Amino acid sequence: MTRRYLSLRDIAAEYDLALNTLKSMELRGKFPAPDVIVGRGEGRQITKGWSETTVQAWWNGYAAEKSPGGTD
Repeated sequence: MTRRYLSLRDIAAEYDLALNTLKSMELRGKFPAPDVIVGRGEGRQITKGWSETTVQAWWNGYAAEKSPGGTD
């Protein structure tokens, strides 16, 4: 069975967020580390992927912080 992962672009579309917002959050440590990285890096492009479970857990915390009365 092939496992499927979400890219930042997929996540942005699914949760109606700007792609640059997610990239910024990832750089600042406000977004979970990817569940999978494809490619060696070493000066070459890599592809990152997140499981739906990881993204949903992040979203639940993120949405709670952004809601009225949250900790943001």
